Amino acid sequence: MKQLILGVTALALLAPASGAFAQSAPLSPAKAAKSSVKPAVTGDYLESRSLSVYAGACHYGGEAVTEGKEAILAWRIKAGVWNGQALNGLSAVAVVNGPENLAFRPDGHRTVIYVEESATPAQRDALAGLLTQSYGNFLGEVTAVKPAPVKFTVKDRNYRVQVPGAAYIAADKYPCHKCVMPHQVWYTPFVPVKDAMVARALRTEFKGNEPTFTKWTKDVANSAYIGEFAL
Repeated sequence: MKQLILGVTALALLAPASGAFAQSAPLSPAKAAKSSVKPAVTGDYLESRSLSVYAGACHYGGEAVTEGKEAILAWRIKAGVWNGQALNGLSAVAVVNGPENLAFRPDGHRTVIYVEESATPAQRDALAGLLTQSYGNFLGEVTAVKPAPVKFTVKDRNYRVQVPGAAYIAADKYPCHKCVMPHQVWYTPFVPVKDAMVARALRTEFKGNEPTFTKWTKDVANSAYIGEFAL
């Protein structure tokens, strides 16, 4: 029994600082004041990565140092204007690769951004600029911004994201927060998200032909987060 407790403790120490055991620092007065400002752009968010965010300790420990080098992030704009461009109804997908677990090592990330092809060039530039300005530290080097027939649909608890020929996520949100045991959630979303919930990804796939980007597939895993973003 003592060995089991020590083993779980050791795994907890391996967990990233952004994981379930981390505690957020209180907002400074300046940040607290800023948080009361009405956001310019809001919408739905979905991410899925090449490892489980919610799993038993042994499962987490087995994946943490070998997996998680890839992720797909998606945004669906409900309302908002950025740099003078209305972004209502547009969607974007970011495919991120890194040399190690993306949650552990912030440097070396490379990203391709796909923006819904119905966007005008000015809207595409504004949306890509919003994402890189807001999440640049995580996205790292953006190697390309491409128009594509991006689809981001939500029906009840079912979320689907597709960039034909490149990226795909099919994920189902758990019915409530209590359906997930907090002590087995090892990571937090890559970007700030309101009401973030772990989701069960039925399939996550990247099969694009981007140079140096890994093609990968992960089936049926608690590898996703769903929530709402506000920028």
